[in-house]
Amino acid sequence: MRALPQSVKNGLDAAELIARYFFEQAPARGGWSLRAEEERDCGGWEKRGVEVYVKDFSLMASKGLFSFFNTDLVHGSQERYYLVAIPEKPLNAREVPLISGDSCPGLSPLCDC
Repeated sequence: MRALPQSVKNGLDAAELIARYFFEQAPARGGWSLRAEEERDCGGWEKRGVEVYVKDFSLMASKGLFSFFNTDLVHGSQERYYLVAIPEKPLNAREVPLISGDSCPGLSPLCDC
């Protein structure tokens, strides 16, 4: 697991804008796979079931995003994140309308493009 980047912590408004785009508008690009160690890292499927647990992670991965879990709710200031779902056809940041050009300058901390 890795520490959550400060740029993401400081750019929550921009992150929410991007999340809305991917939940509501972005087209599906292809399949996805679950990281092999995911069942162990999340504590097993017994609590929620694999379908419920991976629902949003798989949705985002099907739209080209590497999908991570943030442990902020569990660990507070010691939050970490780790990879859950892997896209079959990864999306390049330049392909996201919200990041391309100067339409949303607040996204610059989230994108190194």
